[in-house]
Amino acid sequence: ASRTDPSNAICVICMENEAKSKSFKPANWTQLSPKEIKRLPPQALSRYLAYESPSKDALAGKEQCLKRLRETRTKEVESSEEIKRSASVQIADEKRARLVGQLKAAEARNRL
Repeated sequence: ASRTDPSNAICVICMENEAKSKSFKPANWTQLSPKEIKRLPPQALSRYLAYESPSKDALAGKEQCLKRLRETRTKEVESSEEIKRSASVQIADEKRARLVGQLKAAEARNRL
């Protein structure tokens, strides 16, 4: 699958986000102490933490999520390929059955 293939959109988005994160990393302009962070109101706290680097737990969770997404995507691709294969086999069987039926009908006509 190519990079522009829409079926590979999840992985492409992940790779683009990783590339963007290497080129530009937003950061807080002011560094607050842990006591000051605890005293922030909820909205200011979320705004401040949005630009802090994520914790190890958050990074591990993100990696697990991306891993699950990749596994799900590969399973979907494999199952769609199996469905296509089974559909083509079914079509071939139907054509073969139709051909056998036509041959039997021709033989029956010749017997009369």
